[in-house]
Amino acid sequence: MNNLKIFIALLLFNSISFFTVAQNDTLPRPTAKQKVEAIALRLQRDLSLSKKQTDKVLPILNQRSTLISKRFELDSNADLQQINSETLQQLKPVLTKEQFFKLQQLQEDTQTQRSALRNKKERISQTQEDRELDF
Repeated sequence: MNNLKIFIALLLFNSISFFTVAQNDTLPRPTAKQKVEAIALRLQRDLSLSKKQTDKVLPILNQRSTLISKRFELDSNADLQQINSETLQQLKPVLTKEQFFKLQQLQEDTQTQRSALRNKKERISQTQEDRELDF
């Protein structure tokens, strides 16, 4: 009987904690630096970048992040495709032909997946942060 009371009290406490966190929905937003680092880590992993390549990629990604921030301050409908295209051209000399091809394939795969979801009339709710990380 005592164990049942403790179990119910713990269950109630956990339920209240869960709903409080869900209601607040105040997860910290990643900083621009954290976004750049996340993209760099993903590129390093997916493209097998060397340390030297990673060191060259980081300033390019920082520049991309700055452009995105500036354009969103001026216009919330900033052309991310143009920014990504410019970034891709800057990355081309840093990457090997195979890495560049793989990066293009990864981008195409992402676009194909998004198109398939949109065609199924499933809505994808993206925040500015989601769009920035989509490179």
